[in-house]
Amino acid sequence: MHAETIDTGGSIAVLRAFGPPDVVKVDPFAGNAKATIGADNKWTVVKAVSLELETAIAVAARQPRLSWVADEQVPFAQALAPFAVAAAHTSQVTFAVDVNEAGAANAPTIIAPMPELVLLPGWDLELDVVAGAAGDVVKNVRVYLQRYVLVAVKHLIGG
Repeated sequence: MHAETIDTGGSIAVLRAFGPPDVVKVDPFAGNAKATIGADNKWTVVKAVSLELETAIAVAARQPRLSWVADEQVPFAQALAPFAVAAAHTSQVTFAVDVNEAGAANAPTIIAPMPELVLLPGWDLELDVVAGAAGDVVKNVRVYLQRYVLVAVKHLIGG
C-alpha cells in the first residue's frame, strides 16, 4: 500500500491509498465556462486529466488550465497546457504527473506536466480554458484520481 505524508505546518498527516484508482467523467462544457472537480473527492491525489478541446472560429489561441483552489477560492497552484490551440482546431490535451511536455501548437495531441497535490478537505480542482470562447467545446474530460484515507495525525511539539 502506498502512503503519503503531508506537513500541515504543526502536524503531519499520514495518508494511505484507499481502493483502486477512480476515473471521474466530467460533462462537456463551453470554452468560456469551467468545470469544478471536488466536493466528494477529499484526501485525493489527481494523477492525470485528459480532455478534448474543440475550438470555434475566432481569433484567440486557447490553452486549457488546471487550478487547485483552496477554501478562499484563490488558486494556489496551476498547470497550463504548454501549447495553444488556435481557432477551428481540435486537440486532445493530457495533463499528468511525472511527464515532460510534448506536442506543438495546434497538434492533435498535447501533453502537459502537472504537480502531484492532495485535495484536502475544502479544496477543489478547476478546469478552464484561457481565452476560451462560448463556441468552444471541452469534452471527453476524464480525471484519474487516487483516493486516500487519513490514518494518523502527528502533532509536532515546538515545531
